[in-house]
Amino acid sequence: MGFWTKLPESLLGSRYHVEQARWLENATKIFCSTALTEVDWTNSKVIKDHIMEVLAAL
Repeated sequence: MGFWTKLPESLLGSRYHVEQARWLENATKIFCSTALTEVDWTNSKVIKDHIMEVLAAL
C-alpha cells in the first residue's frame, strides 16, 4: 500500500501512475480477512465474519 498512497505527492511517478494512484486512493477497498482487525488505507474496510454473505450483499 505504501507505494500507491505516496505516489501522488512524489515526483517519481509518471502522469498515468499518479492518476491511477489517485483513483485507487478514492476507490472503496474491501479486505476479506480473518487475521486483519483494521486497515489504515482511505475508504477501506475489513470483512472478518460471514465473508461470502457480505460479499453477496454488495
